[in-house]
Amino acid sequence: MTEKISFVLDASVKGVKDIVTTTTATERLTAALAEQRGEVQSLNGQLKGIKGFEAAELRAEKLSAQLTETKSTMTSLSAAIAESKQKTTQLRGEYNLTQNEIRGLNQEMQQASKEGAQALQVKLKEAQLRLEVLNTEIYQNKAQTNDLSVAYKRASGKLGKLTDRQEKQHNTLNKLKSSLQAAGVSTDKLGDEQNRLKQQA
Repeated sequence: MTEKISFVLDASVKGVKDIVTTTTATERLTAALAEQRGEVQSLNGQLKGIKGFEAAELRAEKLSAQLTETKSTMTSLSAAIAESKQKTTQLRGEYNLTQNEIRGLNQEMQQASKEGAQALQVKLKEAQLRLEVLNTEIYQNKAQTNDLSVAYKRASGKLGKLTDRQEKQHNTLNKLKSSLQAAGVSTDKLGDEQNRLKQQA
């Protein structure tokens, strides 16, 4: 009977040792898994950081294209405004010359005979008609200049807003770049870094 009790005790002690060994192995495995989980989460965070950086770069490129387009529009509008102002100045000169011609014709009519007055009357009507046409052209040209000026002011406001947005985007890119570099990710070769992080994950 003592043999049986001894055998049962040996088996129990040996079983407890196996249980302790299994428990220890399980604890080590759990710790290793937790460590791996942390590394995977870190790598996923870095991948998200890279994707965020790439998205920020795309937004910066779009802003740059919008800025270039707006600057081009402003240059075109500026040239059109200058041309319109020059045309208005030219039209005013012609208007003044026509007014002087009408004054001269009126003075001649007062001194002319009936036959000469009729010929002067025709010239006077032509000059008055030309004066009306010039007046209409001046008015239309002023309206066009005003429209161009309004469009230029709008474009100028848009340029200011885009410049501010570009500056903020640039700051965001720099912050993202710094945080990625601090995590050991090279922003110069983002594609390579993404592949490396995916392989590690």
